[in-house]
Amino acid sequence: MKVTAEFQDGRPPVTGWIDIGLLVGYMSYMGHREFRALTDVEWYEERWSCRSSDLTVWVSQGGETWDSIVDKLMRMGTLSRDQTHLDKETKRHARLLQEMVEESGYTYVALGLGKPYNEMWEVCSTMCHITIAYAAIMPEIEMKKLRQRMEAVVQEWPRLLPSERPWRLIRCKRFYFQKMPDPRGTNPLAYDKVAIAKKERRTVHRWLEEGKLSSIWPDPDDPAEFKEHVARIWERDQARIEEARVRASILEPHRGVLEMAQCGPGLGEISFEMEDLLEYLADQVRYFASASRRNDKDKLITPFITAPSRWHCTKQGEWKMARAAAALQGMDRGCLSGGAVTRAWSGRSPG
Repeated sequence: MKVTAEFQDGRPPVTGWIDIGLLVGYMSYMGHREFRALTDVEWYEERWSCRSSDLTVWVSQGGETWDSIVDKLMRMGTLSRDQTHLDKETKRHARLLQEMVEESGYTYVALGLGKPYNEMWEVCSTMCHITIAYAAIMPEIEMKKLRQRMEAVVQEWPRLLPSERPWRLIRCKRFYFQKMPDPRGTNPLAYDKVAIAKKERRTVHRWLEEGKLSSIWPDPDDPAEFKEHVARIWERDQARIEEARVRASILEPHRGVLEMAQCGPGLGEISFEMEDLLEYLADQVRYFASASRRNDKDKLITPFITAPSRWHCTKQGEWKMARAAAALQGMDRGCLSGGAVTRAWSGRSPG
């Protein structure tokens, strides 16, 4: 492990490599700080926090094989090799995802957590993250567009009251609404785009009867098909908003820190704010057009979204930095004295 030490007496910082197999992390009262890998129990079962200002969105072309992806999903119980315990829809989705990954690749979407910490430890690596989705491979311009939408959610979510978030952060399907006469159908200023789910059902119904709503697809010239389409979209987006409102009902205004009751599957039972943010981000992926694709048989392959019960933060590099004093017996080899070590990272993943 590469370690940098800064001294309080004015001496220049010292950087060097230390045998990571010998290190235990803690900060003593004498200004010593040491490092070690945390056990699975310490990492996956204890409470952790992260600052909302440190969060980042990862949208990138995935480089792992299907077998590697399955291994990760198996460890958290999302998939299994024999798939005997999976429901029919999950099996079908996994089969389509495998086809997509093996034929054309995939786009990996995750929430970067910065450097999580608790009363005892701070993570050295900046690679800790929560997997949100495996989506269809997409051009760089589309990845950038999705990343920007998700970054907007990450930036706006902390500023909004919980009750404001459903209406501000959920992107609902929009239709063209004719606000003034346009006999020739050539005046773009005669139309606005409106999210029908944010209108009352009777208002949407009246607009349909008056012929004021239109869409590129389905063809509005088939009134029956178009009305059914509009009704389905209204019901779907109303359900999304209502689900977000239920989550918001138990939340307090954000105070800058997101808590995780654990880093293991589900993040624990009281990680309500983190779960709320992840739901909004997953929603962005789920309804982003380029995140889905059709295969050769014209079957739609939608993004494989991590289920809330399987959200987790995997150890990255496994090297953590102590935040509090905790004198540990017999582990003084490798200790840097004379000042606090301010940074530590593996050679592979600078943090």
